[in-house]
This record gives sequence, C-alpha cells and structure tokens, in this order.
Amino acid sequence: PHRTIIRVRNISDVKVLSHELGHKLDDVVFGFSDKMKYDKLDKADIKVTMANGLKDVKKREHRLNQLRSEYGEETVKNLLDRAELRAELKKFLVDRGYPEVNTAEGIAEMISDYVVSPTGLAEKLPKFHKLFEETIGTTPKIKDALLHARKQWEEWHAQDPRVKTE
Repeated sequence: PHRTIIRVRNISDVKVLSHELGHKLDDVVFGFSDKMKYDKLDKADIKVTMANGLKDVKKREHRLNQLRSEYGEETVKNLLDRAELRAELKKFLVDRGYPEVNTAEGIAEMISDYVVSPTGLAEKLPKFHKLFEETIGTTPKIKDALLHARKQWEEWHAQDPRVKTE
C-alpha cells in the first residue's frame, strides 16, 4: 500500500522531510523498492543469490554459468544487478549506523542526502546514484524540484546562525 500523507513533526526539518519525500517518490513515482525486491518465491532469484554467495570464485562462476544456461544471460544479469543495488544500499545504511536496514530506507536516505548533503554520494552509492540520476533525468519536474530544494537548503545552511532563528 502506498503512503498518501507525508508527516513530519517540524516543517523546518528538511532532512526528515526530504527522507519522507524519498519514500513518497519511491512508492508512487519510481518504484525502486518494488523493482529491487528479493523474491523468496522466485526459484531463479533464490538460485542466483545462493550462487553469488559462494566464497570460492571458481565454484561461484561455474554455478552462475550453469544458471545463465538455465535462465538466460539477461535474467541472471538482472538478478545480480538487483542484488548489488540492495547490497550497496544496505552498506550505505550500516555505515551510518541506521537502525532499520532495508532497501526502502536506503532509498529514502539516499534521496534525503541528494537534497541536503550530496557531497560524496556518488562515491558511496555509485550504482544506485547512477540509476537515480538516469531515472530523474526522465522526469524533469521532479529533478528540478529536488535540485531547487538542494539550492534552498545550501542557501539556508550558509546563513549566519543568528539569522536562522528569526
């Protein structure tokens, strides 16, 4: 079920607001979480995930090649790409000590950082950041709104602290 209301305790808390906006964009517009979800009922997803977890490189590649023959190159590539995106988002959350480690929270935190602290974001999340940039490139109004919010945040943040309290 999609969330229909964004709730924040304080409207001036841009970090929380942009995080909640990230959930809204993910749920309603882009659907990243749904597209990256691990499907416990999909045999190909299970087998590829298990094969990709093998420590021995030769065994892992051999098993993945078997699965490419069974399910097709594109299917296995897509499943590996999704797993890589999930792992990247999970590491992003773990590195910042985030209490809830799941794809949806990783996406919301990434979108929040995209607005309020974009420096180094592409290095922390290279694959997801690239996917996000490509995706918002197809929705100019959303991209412009996020970049405008970033600009306003930077202007506010650069102000003298005494002015911020007025």
